[in-house]
Parts: sequence; C-alpha cells; structure tokens
Amino acid sequence: MQADLDYWFATLEAVHPDPYAKIPRAAFHAELAAARARLPESADPFAFYAVLQRLAAMLHDSHTDVWYPRDTRAYRDAWWPVETVVRDGRLFVATEHAGLAKATEITKVNQWPSSVLLRAATALTSAESQEAALYQASFSIGAALWLAGGRAPFHVEGKLASGSRVNAELAGQSPLDQPPPQSVPPFELNWTDSNVARLVIRAMNDVDGFARFIEAAAADLVLRRAQGLIVDLRENYGGDTTVGELLLERIIDKPYRIAAEKWWRVSEQYRPLARENYGEDSEYLAAPPGTVLRYRFEPRRPKQVSLRYTGPVCFLIGPNTASSAMMLANAVEDYQLAPLIGEPTTSPPNYFGEVLKFDLPRTKLRAQSSVARFVRANGDASNPHPVRPNIALAPTVEQWARGEDPVLARALEWIATGR
Repeated sequence: MQADLDYWFATLEAVHPDPYAKIPRAAFHAELAAARARLPESADPFAFYAVLQRLAAMLHDSHTDVWYPRDTRAYRDAWWPVETVVRDGRLFVATEHAGLAKATEITKVNQWPSSVLLRAATALTSAESQEAALYQASFSIGAALWLAGGRAPFHVEGKLASGSRVNAELAGQSPLDQPPPQSVPPFELNWTDSNVARLVIRAMNDVDGFARFIEAAAADLVLRRAQGLIVDLRENYGGDTTVGELLLERIIDKPYRIAAEKWWRVSEQYRPLARENYGEDSEYLAAPPGTVLRYRFEPRRPKQVSLRYTGPVCFLIGPNTASSAMMLANAVEDYQLAPLIGEPTTSPPNYFGEVLKFDLPRTKLRAQSSVARFVRANGDASNPHPVRPNIALAPTVEQWARGEDPVLARALEWIATGR
C-alpha cells in the first residue's frame, strides 16, 4: 500500500497540469504524509481505495479519482440497497424501495445521522467544489456506510413531506448482486402535443451514432415544421465535445468555440496514449516531459450541412450537466447561441479534463488523473463561476416528489411566447 500510494502521487504530479490549483501544496503534502503514516499492516482493497480517493477528492478535480477495486472482500457483505438523491443538502429516497416511498427524507441510518453520512460520502467524491461534491455524494452513501462499519440490517429513520415519521428495517444487498441500472438511450427525440421537439442527450460518447442520429433528427424537425426545439442536458455527464459540435452545426450558423484554450501537460506516462491518438509526428511527443503546451482556439462558424433547423431553440441545464456537456452549455452561454433554462452547473468551464487512466502496480487499483486544463469559451481564465442559465429555475423538493418538471414547462412557455 505504501508503494502504491507513492506511485499514485508521483504519477499525479507528473501528469496533472496543476494539482495544487485548489489546495496549497504544503497542505496536501501534509494530508498525504498523514495518510501514509496511518496505513495499517494490511487492509481490504476497498479500505485502501478510500485512502486514495479521499486524497484525490481534496484536489477538487472531477476527472481525478480512484475507481472501486475489482476484487475485494467488501463485496461479500450486504450493502446499503436504497437509491438516494441529495436535494437542498438533505438525503432523500430517489426510487421506492421496500416500502420506503420516493421523496422520503432519510434522517438517520443505524447510529449515523444523515448529515454525518453525507459528510463522509462527500469526502469520497471528486468534484470541482464542495457544493458539487455534496450534490453528488448520494452515489457514495453505500461506500461511506461500509467504511464506517455499517452492515445490514439497516435501521432507517426518516420523514415524509407531510411531516409524518417513518421507521423501516432494510435488508442489505451485495453490490455484485444488485441489478444493473436500467438501460436508457444516450440520446432521443420526442414530441409534445404542441409540436415542440425535445432532444434529450444523456451521454456524449458515441460520436458516430450521434452523427447519424442528429442528421435524421434535423430532417424530422424540418419536415414536421417543429414549433421549437428543447435540448435537455440536465442528466448528461459528458463524453466527447465532438457531439456538441455535431449538434450545433444542425441548429445554428453563428461563430463559436467550445473552449478558448487548452493547457496540456507533457509526461512520459501519457506519451503512449498521445502516440495512439495523435500520431508519431504530434507536437506532444516532441516536447520534453514537464512542458505545458498551450493551444488557443479561434471562434468559427459551423460547417455547412444538408439540413439545418432554424426555428426557436433553448437548452435545459442543471447540476448534472458536466464535463463535455458543461462545455457545450458554456459555448451556448458565452456566444449567446440560445437561452439556457434551469439551474447552474456545479462545474465551472475553467476546469481540468482529458484523463490518463493507470493501474497501481501492486494493489492493482485503477486511478485516473486530468492531463489538461481548459479555458472557458470567452477566454476569461480567471472566471470561477459555473455555467449560469438565462432563465433560472430550480424545482422544489415538493415538485420533484410529485414528478413535476417546472423547468421543461418553462421551456415550453419560452418556445410559445419568446420570453
């Protein structure tokens, strides 16, 4: 564990463009030394994962983290089985489970108040800010409980929106036995009764598939004379920015850029990937390790396409609009390509990305680190703010519990009225 902790840290410092952008170097080195000193003689791989991930989370970089171990005794135990979500800093049931209704606020699990669980889960979450980490902490509740010694049965205290108290005892479930998440398409186009199209983009990984999809979707929009188009990015964790460019060329004809600059750290560790992706003649391979290559991108018009939809378009964004989806939203924001409706993103456009994945040689845990920094579309590298909507609207907990979507309703109103 000591050897792999040192290996992880050496790799991080070699490849990351600025690991100390959000934490002082001395403070992080002190945390690292303390973590190394506390390592036991032996530990389950999941416990060692937590040591590394807590350190990675201190950097406040959503693309620098450690993955759950592939082989761990922890998965033989019965884990927390409930899907949860964080709203207004509180923990709620996201989908009904064993009699716990959706939107039940969880106030305590076994001896741990939900505020304690959320703090522990937040410390395991790589995100650009503490606020973003808290919002995403629900994904780490099971891990936080296991690390704290929480085992089934889980005694849950909570309350309903009416104020009624809830008590339940839940059986646990091994992570290996939990059903895979329900498969949903990465992008789809559907229609409202008012002939408004809603394009939902949940992921941006399938560039070729999206190219075919958006060509057909543009033809559908033109053929049906759509009254408007709503692009929904609220549950999109990113992928490839090329997907955003393929979308924009079908709906706008104004100059823009996805990012103003890319600052790229050269390292020996990233060379094989650079060679594979960019070829033997790339500038990266010619530069000595430690160099930071800086590229500036100029705004440009989208390329000409066979069909382009020219009707009203707006975008829906929120806290889960991340990575490449956040960069797309920022281009829309900074170049005023269309109105943004909803909540701010939790990630700012001046952020780190483009990752190197690597395995730790002895424990075989997998980690990843950012290798580049991106500057927001308008070129203001000092702006700390996230992408902000033109029309700000956050659903209340009560609206979410009832299954209402006021953000979508507001977008339909904008399509109909232009304001």
